[in-house]
Amino acid sequence: MGLFDFLKGSSGQGNSGAGPDAALASDLWAFGRFEILTPRAPQALAERASVIEPRYYGEATANPEAFSRRVLAIAQRHGGWHAYGGARLLRSLLTSPAGPTFDAVVEESFRFLRSRNINFMYLSPVEIDWWVRHHPDENYLQPIKPLPPTDAVTPFALGEFRKVAEMGPQGNNNVVFVHRTADKYLALIQSPGENLADTTRMPWDSNVDLYNLYEELGSRLRFEPPWCDAELARFCRLAAPDLSE
Repeated sequence: MGLFDFLKGSSGQGNSGAGPDAALASDLWAFGRFEILTPRAPQALAERASVIEPRYYGEATANPEAFSRRVLAIAQRHGGWHAYGGARLLRSLLTSPAGPTFDAVVEESFRFLRSRNINFMYLSPVEIDWWVRHHPDENYLQPIKPLPPTDAVTPFALGEFRKVAEMGPQGNNNVVFVHRTADKYLALIQSPGENLADTTRMPWDSNVDLYNLYEELGSRLRFEPPWCDAELARFCRLAAPDLSE
């Protein structure tokens, strides 16, 4: 998708046809795309998203229920990023969004997120809290079966540091390394600005067996982070998220 598509809302996903709600539908799609990509969204998308909240603030606050019904109709009609954008926009514009209409929008949003394996690392605490409260006995995503022990990991050279995961895009941006010492393998977490060598003093995990360490890391991470070494990704218990349009 090019820059002009973002600005005009004319892509296949963003273009919702004619009618009184066409502009809102296009804006919900753009807002959803921006919110899931923040802070790595393209500049044109960020600029477009920056005017969406002011554009609908007056209408939303004057009659929250009526505006929420407009958003719900679009979320149910289009699903996808329209639904996620609708849920995010209602949370942003309304002081205390609640009630059946808002919940229905959020349900549409989660239906889409789950279909794309978009895990909790991409969501805000308030979104996660909503899911847990409304679906207390349901797995958000279904886990993948563990790899058999015969699947090997590329051997490490003595003293090697290998980056295996980068956390984000929201919250911390820690980087996970695996380091081979003379007698074991260490999993290290490096925070922004931290010296990598210093992290060896307080390893996150360790194991004398490389496969077992990767298996433990996959269990701890659960979700494949925004960047993950392909070998470690196979040990994560949940599938990689699909953030495509």
